Amino acid sequence: MGEVNILIDEIDPVDFFGVNNDKLSLIKKQFPKLKIVARGNQLNAFGEEEELNEFGHKMHLILNHYEKYRQL
Repeated sequence: MGEVNILIDEIDPVDFFGVNNDKLSLIKKQFPKLKIVARGNQLNAFGEEEELNEFGHKMHLILNHYEKYRQL
């Protein structure tokens, strides 16, 4: 079991996670085998290494998209 921590430092957490964490819920649905927790501007995921690698890659793509277009 491993852990991935992603710092969301340039983005307002409400914009990224959504009102009432609506957008975060969509992310969680895509990775049902992971436990994903948002704390302030940090996103922590716990689970198997293979799932965590996929999660890290997808989050990197999402963050790049947000940085470029300023919306999800």
